[in-house]
Amino acid sequence: MKYLTFASTQTASPHFSFVKSVLTLAMVSASFVNVAPVFAEDKHHEDPTQIVTRVGIGYTDSITLSGSIGLDDARMVSARINQDNEWRIGGSWLFDAGIVNFNFNRTDYDHGSYRNGYSIGTFVPLSYFDMTPGGWMLFPMAGYSFNEGEIAIPQGEEIVMMRNKSHGAYLGMFGLRPLVIAVGV
Repeated sequence: MKYLTFASTQTASPHFSFVKSVLTLAMVSASFVNVAPVFAEDKHHEDPTQIVTRVGIGYTDSITLSGSIGLDDARMVSARINQDNEWRIGGSWLFDAGIVNFNFNRTDYDHGSYRNGYSIGTFVPLSYFDMTPGGWMLFPMAGYSFNEGEIAIPQGEEIVMMRNKSHGAYLGMFGLRPLVIAVGV
């Protein structure tokens, strides 16, 4: 039974075909995974720490299949793949003392050029250590990313491949403060 056919004018590498098959199988299998239910009152619908299992199909210039598998109340794996030879797999692990996110991705471009990306990030609530200065909930955060690939450079009638690498990192902090509104009776 066919639900979705991937078609492309580009020739996919054997590596990409294997990854595409594994990701597609994993996302379709997600609908059969027995996971603990997540109730609407448990988390806000925009909460980035929400652990859910879902599968979706979208279209913006190409067909995209995406999904996530909630492994338990604290871990989730997500993936996305499209017919233009782009894929991403990542996940989140929620701990009492913070969260760790990871992401691996690949994008193929014209003339055999490509980009592979790897990233990891985290944040820690200082409230875990009983630190809420002035009622603020502060979250120090840090992350690192590495990208590598080859860029196709036109040189007259020929295409020259140039290797490309980049590293990135961030340190920061964000804060939240609950609003308290006093209403007189």
